[in-house]
Amino acid sequence: MKAAALLALMVPVTAAGGTAAEDIAATVAEEAYIAEVPVSGRPRAGVMEQVTGARPRAGALWLRLTEETAGDPLCIEISSRNGRYTLRLDAEAPASAPPGPVRVVYVPGFPQAFADADSDHLAVLARVGGGCDRPGEGVVPAAWTRPASPGLLQVFVNAARLHAELVVPRGDGAPVVVPCTKLPGGQSIAFDSRCDLDLTALPADSRLADARLFRKRGPNRAPPLPLPILVALPR
Repeated sequence: MKAAALLALMVPVTAAGGTAAEDIAATVAEEAYIAEVPVSGRPRAGVMEQVTGARPRAGALWLRLTEETAGDPLCIEISSRNGRYTLRLDAEAPASAPPGPVRVVYVPGFPQAFADADSDHLAVLARVGGGCDRPGEGVVPAAWTRPASPGLLQVFVNAARLHAELVVPRGDGAPVVVPCTKLPGGQSIAFDSRCDLDLTALPADSRLADARLFRKRGPNRAPPLPLPILVALPR
C-alpha cells in the first residue's frame, strides 16, 4: 500500500469535555482512513445489540458490561465494511458500576467515516480482559445508542466467501446453530456476513462464553474460531 493512501493517527487522544460521571473516557490507540484496501479482513468483526433505528455516530457508543468485567481493560475496535476505516480504543471498565449498558466516549480523528454509515456498514468488537496489545478473555456486546434489555445480537463476520455458522454449546442437548447471511450490496472487505442471535429464544443452559464460529464450503471446514460472548441471558 502506498504511504500516501494511508492516513493514520498514532498519537493517543483522550475524550474531552461533555462527558457524564458514569461515562467511560476512551483513548484512541490507533485510527486509520485509507484509500485502497488490498486484503480481506479478519474473521471476527463485531458483536452488537440491535437497537431499532440506531445509526453509527462519531464519538460515542455503548457497551453492556457484566459484574465479571468490572475493572477490566477494554479494547474496542470499530471497522467499516469496506475496510477503509479502522479505529482502536483503549479503555477500562468501571470498578464499581452496576452491570448493564455504559456509554463510552472518545474523540475520533475522522468523523466523516460515520457520517453516512448505517448499522450494516460499521461494526464494533469490544474485547475484555487483555487490552489491545494482548488476547482478551471475551467479547461484550456494543450498540450505537443505549440498549434496553438484551434481545437480538448481531454478529458481524468475514466469511471470506464461505458459509458461516455461529454455534452456541449447551449444558445438555444439542447446541444452538445460527446460520449467517450475506450482507447485500456494498463493498465487503472487513466483513461480509451477519449472524442474528436472539438471546430471548436461547435455552437457559446455553453457554455463550463457549460460542464458536464455523466457516465451510461443502464438506471442507476451516478451523473453528472461538467467540466467547460475555452477556447474561434475559430472564
